[in-house]
Amino acid sequence: MRFSLADRESRRKMVSFLAVGCTSAAIYSSTCTYLTYISPSKQSAITIGVYLALIPPSFFAQRYLTFRSQGPVLNEIASYFLVQIAAIVISTILLTRLVTNNPILNSIVFLTIGGIAAVLSYVVCNGLVFSLRTKQSTN
Repeated sequence: MRFSLADRESRRKMVSFLAVGCTSAAIYSSTCTYLTYISPSKQSAITIGVYLALIPPSFFAQRYLTFRSQGPVLNEIASYFLVQIAAIVISTILLTRLVTNNPILNSIVFLTIGGIAAVLSYVVCNGLVFSLRTKQSTN
């Protein structure tokens, strides 16, 4: 069975995106779980702070490893930040309602919400954030 280069590239992007996303989700989950365990009254601040801290390394990993973008960095990072800020708002609303005093259950909650955010982020990044370069260069 033969696969086209486009199929291979799509699979490569998906695997790379998942690797970067899973790494970020694991860091997010473990950091949030630990910090909310030692300071349960600061759940919102913790989830927002950890999420914000992970945006720059995630952006550059996705830009260079996943999408191999050569587009304008400032435009892409601004778009990426907007996508992530929307994810922070939605995640925070969900987390403040779902976090418990059980660190194991919290890990599951953080991983689930992080995974959902990753899938939505891929769709938007692939369709908008990093594809702007392609659309602009073809005009």
